[in-house]
Amino acid sequence: MSSFGNDKVVLPSGSSRPGSPSNGTLFFNTTENSVEVYTAAGWKTVGGAVGTSVNPSTSGSALYAAGVTENGNYYLDGGSGSTQYFVKMDNGGGWINVNTGNSVYSSLLTSGTGTGGSELLGGSTATGTSLLNGGNATQAQALTYGCPGVTGKAYLDLNSTFASDFSISEVRLKILYVSDNGGVVCGPYWTQGKSNITIISGSSIEVNGTCANTPNRYSDRVGTNFTVEFYGDLASSTRLLEALTACGGSYTMQLKEVYVR
Repeated sequence: MSSFGNDKVVLPSGSSRPGSPSNGTLFFNTTENSVEVYTAAGWKTVGGAVGTSVNPSTSGSALYAAGVTENGNYYLDGGSGSTQYFVKMDNGGGWINVNTGNSVYSSLLTSGTGTGGSELLGGSTATGTSLLNGGNATQAQALTYGCPGVTGKAYLDLNSTFASDFSISEVRLKILYVSDNGGVVCGPYWTQGKSNITIISGSSIEVNGTCANTPNRYSDRVGTNFTVEFYGDLASSTRLLEALTACGGSYTMQLKEVYVR
């Protein structure tokens, strides 16, 4: 039963709706974190916090603008259907985690490469709200093509319908540089096709790369087993990342996390 006191009404609550309700019955659903009312048409949500299944946000950025500032799993619907995403709220908020797919978009990310490269998904099968956590992807285009390594560049693309639904214009990447053969002249080309780069972790050389002869080759300027994280504006709403070597060398990377907004 509802209780009264101190100018407030306390509704009955629980994770299961009351049995045999009558029209007008009010109940606080602790599973959905929302107030529900029973009508002739069944249980209906009264309001509902933004980002819940009963009130999905239209985007990660809209969620942040509505005052949601904690990282977590939230329901979003850009127009093709509602499902949960993990959303990060630092660095301006609204960063939607993307992986290989979910219940609305069966394929969120696709990757490919030419001779000498490895696909950037690295064998990841992460779906739903899981982080990508891709495995090893070795880029050795320079060993095949020499300085025009771009011929065999590895690339990562975003589902075009998703990109349109959520008006995607930025990407955020977390990458582990596992190792190299000590001879990478030009690389890693991770910021190619992006502008207004903001580095969250890692040095400018590690993120932006370089192209120079000994003793200033990329391998000369960086170590191995380091992680970088950065974000920037996209030249294309679907091309999220490219990776390659040119003029010499090979490196192995792991794409750990991908976010867009």
